[in-house]
Amino acid sequence: MYRVVVVWIWRCALQCAFICC
Repeated sequence: MYRVVVVWIWRCALQCAFICC
């Protein structure tokens, strides 16, 4: 479950970076 949370946060961060940039 820890990995799932990390992957979800990482994907969210990437999407935010794409939107902000």
